[in-house]
Amino acid sequence: MKVVVLNDTRMESHHGCSIVMSVIAKQLYDVGFHDIFYVSMDKDWQESESIKEKILLCNAVVVNGEGTIHHDSKKGDSLIKVAAFAARFNIPSFLINCSYQGNSGEYKYWLKFFKKIYVRESLSELELEKIGIESKVVPDLTFASQPCVRSDHHYQNKERFDRVYVTDSVLPDVTEDLFSIAENNNFYVLSIFNKNFLSPPLYLRLASVFKSRPKYLYNRFIVLIASFLKKKKKHNVKAVNCSTFDGWLSEIENSRFIICGRFHALTIAIRTMTPFVAYSSNTHKVDGLLADVGIKSSLRLSKGKGSENFSVRDEHLNFTESEIDSIKSYVMSAPEKIGAMFQEIKKSI
Repeated sequence: MKVVVLNDTRMESHHGCSIVMSVIAKQLYDVGFHDIFYVSMDKDWQESESIKEKILLCNAVVVNGEGTIHHDSKKGDSLIKVAAFAARFNIPSFLINCSYQGNSGEYKYWLKFFKKIYVRESLSELELEKIGIESKVVPDLTFASQPCVRSDHHYQNKERFDRVYVTDSVLPDVTEDLFSIAENNNFYVLSIFNKNFLSPPLYLRLASVFKSRPKYLYNRFIVLIASFLKKKKKHNVKAVNCSTFDGWLSEIENSRFIICGRFHALTIAIRTMTPFVAYSSNTHKVDGLLADVGIKSSLRLSKGKGSENFSVRDEHLNFTESEIDSIKSYVMSAPEKIGAMFQEIKKSI
């Protein structure tokens, strides 16, 4: 069977995005989709006759929602409209791995053309429910593998285990706050980017974006210039970069504690049972995930109120018995739920 996958995020060279796309590839293949055509995140299917032709020749369209469909973003608007186009030719579309928030009521018209919608946390399910759209909660695809289990071997390398990691955030102001925390406390900054040299060179990526989305590239250029003009403080931090997802996961798993500004850093911290504090992001995905896992304590969630008085407290470094039980329950059931989602997609065709 043939399938078209929209919003391939691998060009981000981002550990979270890379593993999500790997899971999509494997799961689709395992249920019988052996001819998979990927549409990169920088491509707008509406402006490409060749992509439309691929859609007309496929058995299904799968849209990887991730963190794209929120607050009326242009990219999100494009992605949801593909289902109506495919439906004209009796081709089913599926929206998966999605966080949904802050979109206009007009989205309801386009969303109803999807055969099934799967969101990655309950807050997105509630948001869709408000506009009369049914969806199902399935954990983020980074939970597709069984969790790592902490054991005594983690304590053997004391120097490594004593590391506290901080990540950046998709929000520039939060990144400033997080880097200040790292600098003030002598923590390490763990990059979420994989510096994958197999990715297209930067100039080719920019050329592709300029051709398909010139206004987007112009806006990003203006933001970049504005950030330089602000003359933000240059932080003196110790950075750790990993070229592979397994290496990145291992750094988190073997750390003492991690302060997560990135959603996928949080999913891996949960999956490896690494103590954490998570910062809210540009959508409710972080808040929603913590609620779904069953971690309700405000101790584990920060709204970014400043770095001046931040310190890692004893309560941060150990999960409560209740948190341990909730995390184990969530991560052990996640792979089965993810596999069932792809089986449902196949059976719906």
